[in-house]
Amino acid sequence: MVGTRRSADVRRTAEGLRLRPDGQDSESSSDENSGEEEPEAEAEEENYAEIPVANDRAIGGGDQDGPAPGGGENGGPGSLTPGQATRGTLQYAGNKQHYYLFRSATRRLDEETLFDCTSDNFYQFMKNLGERADEFGWSTRGGILHVPKADGTMVNLLTEYGSITLEEIEIHERSYWNNGYRKSQDDRMLYECIMKSLSTLGKAKVNIHSSDYKLMSGQYNRYPSGLCLLKVVVRESYLDSNATTGMLRQRLATLDLYLPTVNNDIIKFNMHVKMLLEGLQARGEQTLDLLTNLFRGYMVCSDKEFVKYITDLETDHDMENRPITAAKLMKLAEKKYKIMVSLEKWEAPTQVDEQIMALQAKISDMKQKLETKKKRKKDDDDRKPAPRKKNQKQERPDWFNHAPPHDKINETKHWNKIDWHWCCEATGGHCGGVWRAHKPKDCKPFKKKNKFDPKKRSSGGAAPKIELKTAVDEEYLAGLTGGYESDVYSTSE
Repeated sequence: MVGTRRSADVRRTAEGLRLRPDGQDSESSSDENSGEEEPEAEAEEENYAEIPVANDRAIGGGDQDGPAPGGGENGGPGSLTPGQATRGTLQYAGNKQHYYLFRSATRRLDEETLFDCTSDNFYQFMKNLGERADEFGWSTRGGILHVPKADGTMVNLLTEYGSITLEEIEIHERSYWNNGYRKSQDDRMLYECIMKSLSTLGKAKVNIHSSDYKLMSGQYNRYPSGLCLLKVVVRESYLDSNATTGMLRQRLATLDLYLPTVNNDIIKFNMHVKMLLEGLQARGEQTLDLLTNLFRGYMVCSDKEFVKYITDLETDHDMENRPITAAKLMKLAEKKYKIMVSLEKWEAPTQVDEQIMALQAKISDMKQKLETKKKRKKDDDDRKPAPRKKNQKQERPDWFNHAPPHDKINETKHWNKIDWHWCCEATGGHCGGVWRAHKPKDCKPFKKKNKFDPKKRSSGGAAPKIELKTAVDEEYLAGLTGGYESDVYSTSE
């Protein structure tokens, strides 16, 4: 019964095959060959018949003699998701279930964030794409994400994208990508899903390489390839070359430099490590010194309690008291981090740190008070008039050196904080016409002093006689005798 149903589905596929719900890329479906079975339909039926029984059950199908896909009337095992349950070629024209399956498979991977083809969000993008692939059976054995290399080795493009070239993917995809059967439909759904999940910047990065993922069909037509697009996205967002392996190893060896860049966030640190490890795995490589690099990376954390915890784990491992693996160490470190954050003890200051902070606060307070005092003193100095420097001469105004007009001789001038008056006989003064600080009415006549005239002494009387008288005490002079007496040493005594 299952075989008959599947043959009928294949025949309907040959009659009215379409890749998209809007009818684009559809095959010819004339009434003339509606009763004949196309050779391609027989090939498609053989392809599905080659899938092992265990794999069919895993994706919701069954063997030739088992229940129908998704669980039949006999109560066989069902599929885990609707996408896995729907097998065979999808008929978008007359089947709403197939149409809604297409819409569900091609919706954007993250409803909040679009992927901009950068290494920071590459890990999460690949994880989201892997979940979508599992949901619709793209990543199962025989799904579109399993691609053969030139030597016949099968690789999973999600986890081993670095082990296969774009040329090998294109050769494989040209074997089915435009024939209109289920694999080509899954490939188109993969393409639509990726493009809807890219931001404007992400699309700009891949659109300049459109010739790498849009394959030529005939002389003028180009059709998009989902697998080739995925390879281009990987290449543009994450360095995908032979030098990548060395770069990944170098980053793993310098984890101690990365932790401070994420503000000692252990969760982000572990995610970075996992991304590097998956990058190595995608290229068939591995690292042997991950545990040593992890210990060294955790040791540079700013939280002293966390560092002591990691130190104890390293000591137990070195002494073989409690051997630990890299995966176990990452789990314990992340668990310790979450506990300390929930208890608000992460990067909390120790007793010594609190004392240092108290001293710093005290010093800061003293500096502030000193600056306030200096500011007040400066304000007080600004209010005081500027002291006049000693012997400092101010430049006189031009009017000071000239007489005022006759009609303005009584006007007062102000300069250097002093009122000046023109003092002359016309204003009632006696200074002879100069600018004075006194008022002209207060001016007094100037009396000339008698000067010494040597002619008067020669022509007049004799010069004054000057005598020097000295009083001497004769008794005092008698006591001033010169010389001195010296003791004489006598040998007779």
